[in-house]
Amino acid sequence: MVFKNFKKQWQFVDTYTRFLAFITLLVSLLITCVVYMALETIQKEAILEDLIFAKDLMHLCLSNIVLSSSDHVGQQNHLSDAIENLYLTIANLKYIILSKGFDTFMLNYPQVVLSPIDSIVEDYCNIRKCADTCYGSQMIVNYRYTSDQQIIHHMIVPVVIDDYQVIYLQLGIMHGISILWASYSIKYISIAIFTSIWLISSCTIFFNFTCIREAISPLNRALNSIASGDFRARLRTRTYGPLHDVMLIFNEMAEKLEYYEKKNIEQLILEKSKLETLVSIMADGAILLDKELRIVFINQSALTAFKFLRSCVTGRHLLNYLPYDISNRLMPLLNYLIESYPSYRPTLDPASFKIRLDKDSSRTFQLVITTVLDPENEVLTGIGIIIQDITNQVGLDEAKAQFISNVSHELRTPLFNIRSFLETLSEYRDSLTEKQQIEFLDIANQETYRLTCLVNDVLDLSRLESDFIDPLDLIEFQEIVITVVQTYQLRANNKYVRLGFMIGSYVYSARGYINLLVQVVSNLVGNSLKFTFIDERINLRVYAVNSYGSDDNNIFCKIRVEVIDEGTGIGEFDQSRIFDRFVRLENNVHTLEGTGLGLSIVKNIINKHKSKICLYSELSVGSSFWFDLPLLEKKH
Repeated sequence: MVFKNFKKQWQFVDTYTRFLAFITLLVSLLITCVVYMALETIQKEAILEDLIFAKDLMHLCLSNIVLSSSDHVGQQNHLSDAIENLYLTIANLKYIILSKGFDTFMLNYPQVVLSPIDSIVEDYCNIRKCADTCYGSQMIVNYRYTSDQQIIHHMIVPVVIDDYQVIYLQLGIMHGISILWASYSIKYISIAIFTSIWLISSCTIFFNFTCIREAISPLNRALNSIASGDFRARLRTRTYGPLHDVMLIFNEMAEKLEYYEKKNIEQLILEKSKLETLVSIMADGAILLDKELRIVFINQSALTAFKFLRSCVTGRHLLNYLPYDISNRLMPLLNYLIESYPSYRPTLDPASFKIRLDKDSSRTFQLVITTVLDPENEVLTGIGIIIQDITNQVGLDEAKAQFISNVSHELRTPLFNIRSFLETLSEYRDSLTEKQQIEFLDIANQETYRLTCLVNDVLDLSRLESDFIDPLDLIEFQEIVITVVQTYQLRANNKYVRLGFMIGSYVYSARGYINLLVQVVSNLVGNSLKFTFIDERINLRVYAVNSYGSDDNNIFCKIRVEVIDEGTGIGEFDQSRIFDRFVRLENNVHTLEGTGLGLSIVKNIINKHKSKICLYSELSVGSSFWFDLPLLEKKH
């Protein structure tokens, strides 16, 4: 069971720990074996030295006994003295015994020693069978341990005296506990060394593991903070420790990351501010939506164009603020763009459609819708809507279409008349009277004049819109007024319209383009005649106007040219566009002649004179057109 638990736990140990345990086991076994062999060698050498010492001591005793026994006179006394001297001289001798055979004891020192002899009687019995073989040459050694923790070498050596007498010398040589301890300590020392190595290794590993764990734990928390985007994490460094350098490097890295993050955030805020500023000052409206069609950003132009978006909140769905008619057209297109991604490619032309708002004012907008993609991952991140006010463009297109229609009609009618009369003259010249022929030629000439006027209007407008610079002429308005009135008097009489003029006092000369000013006055009077009917009046007035400067003592005079009629008048909406090109106030019905370029030409001519054409009109009451020019003389 223990082995199974160990095996189960061992499976969860990583390779590095297993390798470390294997190396520790190998080193501990190697060191234990070396120490064991060294101690065993030392023990063997110590025992060998003890044996050599015992043999030397035995030989010394034998030599003394032999010398003492060689003198027969007082043999017994000399032998006793010699044995006593040996016992007293050699401190390691425990006892000395001389015996004849194994039963008769001759001498023994000390006298009280009996138990050692008794203890070796068994040894005697064991060697009696081999007494012949050990006679005179063999020495019997036996170890005995006493109760006082000593080792005694019991030694028996046969001694031959006078070639016939055999005496056994018995010695007891004492040794200290060192040999006994060495004998038993080898295995304990080996076990202690083996255990110590494992204990020291375990303690070292545990200490290092504890230190590293204490250092890694805050490092791990700091790394998690860095990974989560919090670059303010710092490690408290110590003057020592296994990861001191790593902590310093980590703190340096965190400081750099925090610095880079701040710089990136500042850069992003700056770029966002630039982008928002750029988008906010765009003339076109801009709306940015996310993938869920929630409002992310909307600029002021979009709020101005679509007033119903002024109450919108960022993060809310766009559908909550769109009118029903716009949402019916816009939402299907937005849903299609989202659902069809990625099959829909932004390389294609952006989707667009036009809407017209008539609630607040009649305005036309074009919505350009495009997808916003992440360029790296090619993931749809949102949808952008550009709102373009194309009211003027639509009006211009309508005016162009109207102009083409008018010009084509104006060109076709005189050309048809000219062709008809010329063909009639060619085919029926013999049957027509001279008076009829002259009448047909006069009509063809009038139609030719109409064509010439139309072409001249177009050319004049084109020239006025260019940056031409001609020398100014000295202008006398009396001549201009009289010429224009005489020109239109016949037409006024034919329509039973009363055409008059008035030239005020203090009207002096001015500088300008005389031909252009004649054209201005002619166009204004001609337009008044178109919209003025029977018994209504047209009055052309030229008079001086006072204008005060910064110095009240100086009065700078201007000359004002004004055309007043009692015609149909002009509505407020038409007043804002009447000076545009190709605009005619006939509601697309060609009941009146004209190309729609007259007032546009007037406006451009007046602008060339650094002045402004003004208008005041009321429906069914009449209209008043005027402009001012500075006089050459100053009145005090």
